[in-house]
Amino acid sequence: MRSQCPLCGSPADPTEIKLASHVIFCCPSCEFRFAPTAFDLDISYCDIYETAEYKEIHEGMKRAASPARFCNMATYRPFFRNVKRHLGSKLLDVGCGIGRFCHAAHSKGWVVSGIDISERAVEIGMRYSKFPLRVMELETLVSRGERYDVVTAFEVLEHLAEPRSFIQLLVNATSDQGQVFCTVPNWECGEVQTATRPDWTPPVHLGFFTRKSLGLLGESAGCRIVRTGVIYTDPPPLNALFLHRWLARRIMGIARAPLGLWLHLTR
Repeated sequence: MRSQCPLCGSPADPTEIKLASHVIFCCPSCEFRFAPTAFDLDISYCDIYETAEYKEIHEGMKRAASPARFCNMATYRPFFRNVKRHLGSKLLDVGCGIGRFCHAAHSKGWVVSGIDISERAVEIGMRYSKFPLRVMELETLVSRGERYDVVTAFEVLEHLAEPRSFIQLLVNATSDQGQVFCTVPNWECGEVQTATRPDWTPPVHLGFFTRKSLGLLGESAGCRIVRTGVIYTDPPPLNALFLHRWLARRIMGIARAPLGLWLHLTR
């Protein structure tokens, strides 16, 4: 049985890979992988924010002596390397969760706000935030005419059955010359292909990107500049005091997994 690729529209074939009992389909044209049998299943994101993994994140927010420490996270480092802030730059984080990235950007001087569809996530996030977090759909925000210099979506695209329409909404939420920055798990990492965590597998994760398919998704939004890159776990430390430990792990042969990908669009 074939299925239409939600990214490029080409016929896609089932593979021998299953995640959480869902067969993963592969599009030969764009390399996008997806789980069509999970597209119509309901997900309670409020329940996800109560799992042990996310409760650990909650505790991390409580213990953070300085929100700036979140800037060093592997997922966020490519943003701060590639997106320049100008005085008064307004940033919207879509799918902000409890606001961890918002804290990082706020500590760097960005004028920050966030939206998420989970009331529970926003309720938790507002306990720690010095910036607005709202329960809102991106489509609603765009229809209201709100526009931002930069719009981010960290680990959001993989949850969507229609990523092309969503990436266009992200672009539509930016001002002229605005930028969009997204991250997703990297299908070409073994940890993603063999995941068992419920929050990494269908029906929570519906689409799985390679660098090629993520770039093609970015091109579909019609932006003048499309850039992609790989996110490695255990990046080189910014603090020189920890560099010897990092080098020791490399000498010991502990691999840096290419766990994620980033996409940077400029209108």
